[in-house]
Amino acid sequence: MIEPGTPAPDFTLPNHKGAEVSLADFRGRWLVLCFYPNDFSPVCSDQLSIYQEVLEDLHERGAELVGVSTDGTWTHNAFRKHLGIEIPLLSDFHPKGETARAY
Repeated sequence: MIEPGTPAPDFTLPNHKGAEVSLADFRGRWLVLCFYPNDFSPVCSDQLSIYQEVLEDLHERGAELVGVSTDGTWTHNAFRKHLGIEIPLLSDFHPKGETARAY
């Protein structure tokens, strides 16, 4: 776990559309990273659905929310559509879990 006050590890990961997203893209804003194991699992589906419900509250407080798992971009895209969520999902696929381990 990262100690308070330690700079967050940098990352660049593809999102659900295949576009690269970096930590630097959020510089100057609050960012909540939600690491989760798998798309389409019951627990993760419930978790991300709840996050979608509070997404507007997070935005009102000036925070962005991004989900990160080791699933690929195509799976992320299908998962977002299936759940009807707007949360961007990033693929920590290759090397598998590298960003999660850094955090």
